[in-house]
Parts: sequence; C-alpha cells; structure tokens
Amino acid sequence: LISAKLVQVGNNMPSSPDSSSDSSAGSPHHTFDGPNIEAENCLPGVIMANTAKYAKFMFQLSDLGCSLQVPKLRDTARTLLKLMPADSHTVDRLCNICNENTRSDTTLSQQLEIMFFNSSPTEALYNIEVAYSLLMPANDPMSEDAFKFQYNYVKSGGVQLALNMLTKNNFLPTADLPTRRSAYVTVMKICKIMLTTVLNAKLQVVIDACNADPQSPNVTQQEHSHAVLIQQALQFIPNQQSEIMTKNVAMRLGQHLTDQALLFIPNQQSEIMTKNVAMRLGQHLTDQ
Repeated sequence: LISAKLVQVGNNMPSSPDSSSDSSAGSPHHTFDGPNIEAENCLPGVIMANTAKYAKFMFQLSDLGCSLQVPKLRDTARTLLKLMPADSHTVDRLCNICNENTRSDTTLSQQLEIMFFNSSPTEALYNIEVAYSLLMPANDPMSEDAFKFQYNYVKSGGVQLALNMLTKNNFLPTADLPTRRSAYVTVMKICKIMLTTVLNAKLQVVIDACNADPQSPNVTQQEHSHAVLIQQALQFIPNQQSEIMTKNVAMRLGQHLTDQALLFIPNQQSEIMTKNVAMRLGQHLTDQ
C-alpha cells in the first residue's frame, strides 16, 4: 500500500538562514492540507456511494455468490460495500422513512420493515448494518443528528422490528449461514440498544411516580418489583466498561421517551416477545 500526499512546490519555499538573512522560519501553507470536499468527491468509493446502481450491482453480485455457493464472489462484493462510504440512497431512505413515520399514528413503519425483510439477503444485511451505523455513528453517537435518528427509529417501531428479526421465520429465509450469522450479529447489537432503552424508560417511569408521591406512588407492587430487577440488571448490562457509549445512548433516549410518554411495547406483549426470543435463541443454540 502506497500513501501519497500532494504538496505544492514553488519559489515561495523558505530559504535557509545561511542563504538569506531576511528569511523567516516555518513551513509554507499548503493548499492541499486539511479536508478537501471537492477532491474527496472524486474518490471512486464516494462516486460509487453517491450512485445507487453501484450498490445494487454489488447486492446482485453477492447474492449470485450465495446462490452459486462461491464464497469468494460473495465476500469480495461485500468487502467492496464495506470499503466505500454508506450508500447515500440507503441512508436517505432510512432517515426519510423514520422521519416521516413520526408524523403518523402507526407504531411500526411498514416501509422500514420491508427494508430489513428484503428478498435480497445481501441488501437486507446491508440495510441492517447501515441502520446500526446511523444509530451508533463512530464519530459521535451522542450528537444531535444521531439522537434525532435514534428517536425517530424507535418511534417508527424499531423495538418491535428488532424483536421481529429475531423471532419471525420470514427473516432472511433464503440466506446462507454466513449471511445469517453476519446479520444476527448486527441485529443483536440493535436489540441491545433498543431493549436497554425500553428498560431505562420503564425504570424512569417508576422513579418519577415514586418521586411525585413517595407515600403512595401510582405504581403497583409488581411494577415496583420489576423496576428493582431492571435497576439491578442495568448495573451490568450493557457492560460498564466496554459498552459505556451504548449505555449513555440508551439512558438518554429512554429519558426522552419517558418525557414524551412513548413506550412502544405494552407489558403483556413485551413478555410474550421476550419468551419467543428466548425460545428461538435456545432452539438455534441446540441446532448448532
């Protein structure tokens, strides 16, 4: 791998003190130092990311490798997708769907579900990975832009959708084993964010009720017992050291959902889905 840097060379280079008495110390200012958006937009990866047909072609190429059982073709196409920036069409579509769904009364966006329950295994995997990168961007998961997508994603049914990907049989029905493994790794990461957010929101509801009326809080004994268990669990999940950013994002998002009175999974449905997830994962581990 060869790295190169474009440097402007001319007569304005500072001369040494031996050759000129009035020369000044210091290096010249190069016009190519620092970010150059115009130059970056000419990079092959950026050009591919800004044109939807290239990502589509990679999806088809990878799916062909899956169907023909040619791992090198499948993995090479996916490696190219990882090397280039996120496909701008996919990013815009995810953001627009989540943003528009916040204005509707539906709890689960059908358009968002279609993106993850896609007929193309590679495209479904890619959409999941892009969604996770928007939920937990590498530069700053606590930024306002990231928080806006996190909130809109939850309000668009992100919690229910994460559980559906773990429990429904029509998720990646034609995918091969490596594709399923890659998808479930990212799905589990999304589930950790979503479920930790719900736990923080549920805990905050009980705390607020107890603080409002300590003598006679508006919570049942069962709800209080659940809140105690949640509080104990949140001391260890997510990991306090290696997943501190996930914890901070979930706490912030859970607090905001509590303020907005938005809890998207009723208690009964939540318990049923938790049971289904446990049964599905247990069966999968048994099969493996």
